[in-house]
Amino acid sequence: NANQACPDRPCDLFVSCESNNIRLLIRDKGLGMPPAVMQKAFLPYFSTKAEGSGIGLSLCKEVIDAHQGSIELNNGAEHGLEVSVVLPIIRANN
Repeated sequence: NANQACPDRPCDLFVSCESNNIRLLIRDKGLGMPPAVMQKAFLPYFSTKAEGSGIGLSLCKEVIDAHQGSIELNNGAEHGLEVSVVLPIIRANN
């Protein structure tokens, strides 16, 4: 999605470890997402793309929620859309 929003500019990807979580932060350099679209972005079959199926973000949210994580969308002041994904670190007992 980020590459489609601004195909001529690179996206930023940041990965960090925060106590018991891994955080992924993806930023594009597009125009951001209008508030009305952002409210519906995770709904199944909602898409603003003519060829879109509307399952990408809803499926991401479902998988992330199933792993007790979170996903958030925010418009940035100096960049387009920012997607933040937080997933818990599960440590195996040895």
